[in-house]
Amino acid sequence: MRHELIIGDNLETLEGTAVYVRCPATGNPAPKVTWKKSGSLVPRSLRIVNNTLVLLNSTWSDSGTYSCTASNGAGADEKSTYLNFIGMQI
Repeated sequence: MRHELIIGDNLETLEGTAVYVRCPATGNPAPKVTWKKSGSLVPRSLRIVNNTLVLLNSTWSDSGTYSCTASNGAGADEKSTYLNFIGMQI
């Protein structure tokens, strides 16, 4: 299963799901985008491709609030997404 979101959307889904969260930042000059999970930089185990956060084979420990900050000389803007990964009941 795969979900594609835009930052600001929230999601509850099963562990093992692939999730792509896009941060569509534009500006002049082009903004620098940084990603955080619960206030800290995202772990290196997560990939960021073209301002999109990629979670493959997600687990419960990937649950949390992810924020995207876009900044340039004109200022900064931040938006957040909450992801909750739940285990399958046996």
